[in-house]
Amino acid sequence: MADFPSLVPTARSFQPGVYPQKTYRTLSGAAFKRSFGNRAYGAQLELSFDNIPDASAYSIVNHYRSQTSQNQRFRVSGSTTAGMSSSLDYLAAGTADDLRWEYAEPPSVQSVRPGRSSVRVKLSGEIRNPERDDA
Repeated sequence: MADFPSLVPTARSFQPGVYPQKTYRTLSGAAFKRSFGNRAYGAQLELSFDNIPDASAYSIVNHYRSQTSQNQRFRVSGSTTAGMSSSLDYLAAGTADDLRWEYAEPPSVQSVRPGRSSVRVKLSGEIRNPERDDA
């Protein structure tokens, strides 16, 4: 497992995910929910890296290629969540729910000028077994 490159994004969007629940309706129309777990899954992390050197853009694309070709999940580094409060960083890094990240879609690279690019990355966090998956 190779961690996401240690780059500081210029912008990020984080959605903490949902809890496994199902809503049931009775014949009278009353609704009740049943929980099937106590940890959220399906977190989303969108990262923007604006006007970065092409070498940094390459490191993101290369990470995508290596992780996706092996169907491997990964962690994000502290620099990826830098600037968030420690409690929000704990959630966004995936530590709170044993999340490991995978690419929701390929990174989008836009050339700004020679040697500089902007990259957009969308990650999806899924619950993993850290003892087995981090080996």
